[in-house]
Amino acid sequence: MNNFKVLVHLHLYHFDMWEIISSYLSLLENYNYDLYVTIPQDSELICSSIKKFKNNSVIEVVKNKGFDVGPFIFVLSKVNLSNYDFVIKLHTKRTLVNKFHINYFNMKGNRWKKYLFSFISSKNRLQKSIEALNTNPSLGMVADRRIIADIHDLSCGMESDVANLMKSIGLPSQKNYKFIAGTMFICKAKLLIPLKKLNLTIDDFKVSNRSEGNSLAHIIERFLGAIVYSQGYEISDPNVSFLQSLNIKPLRKIFYNLSNFIFQDYVNSKDYRKIKVFLVTIYKKKITQ
Repeated sequence: MNNFKVLVHLHLYHFDMWEIISSYLSLLENYNYDLYVTIPQDSELICSSIKKFKNNSVIEVVKNKGFDVGPFIFVLSKVNLSNYDFVIKLHTKRTLVNKFHINYFNMKGNRWKKYLFSFISSKNRLQKSIEALNTNPSLGMVADRRIIADIHDLSCGMESDVANLMKSIGLPSQKNYKFIAGTMFICKAKLLIPLKKLNLTIDDFKVSNRSEGNSLAHIIERFLGAIVYSQGYEISDPNVSFLQSLNIKPLRKIFYNLSNFIFQDYVNSKDYRKIKVFLVTIYKKKITQ
């Protein structure tokens, strides 16, 4: 048993993912941690299962607002972050039907979910992440390298919104920073204290709607990265090999553009599946439920 105190927040929107996520949480057995689980609706079965796993877990039924970010804000309002060394944020993630790239890595299918849980997917990876946070004075937040996004690559027009939030709590705006696309991470607890200064509640967020891309939840997703960098820390992945640590993003971009030119298979906004070869549509069919 070590002396670290960890706050774990899990937003369990999809109850059927509890079994796999609880297997990840079991890796924390040698750590002193508090588990807060937020759920969108009451369920005697799932609450019983959570309590059986950890009997002092705190379970809260919350409104379906702000995706996983609104419930995270809700939990932070209940705790004193000064009592913790680290915060682990988890939620449920479904597979992606369409091809979607972060850092020119394909996130389609189960890949994004796999990368999001990467830092807690094995005892060794979890231990290495915590040790790195504890020993590296410049490291503030950890996630898989493939989902640590540059704000200039994935800002989606929200840079000014993030800057306004930074200004409102007296932190310097950041022109260059990274954030975690998907908001699953482990970080130093003290770095999240400025987030509480926004005085947000879950009711400040809209009802979760996948079609809405620039919601307050998405802004906070980027804001979380900005506040790490504004306090003199960085986001990185300590679970990488030497080869993986090399910056070969330009090569991945070339491969991405080339493969996208040669072949595309996707479902568009009108629910048509399209297959293109050399940018020419060779197949088109309406997707029916």
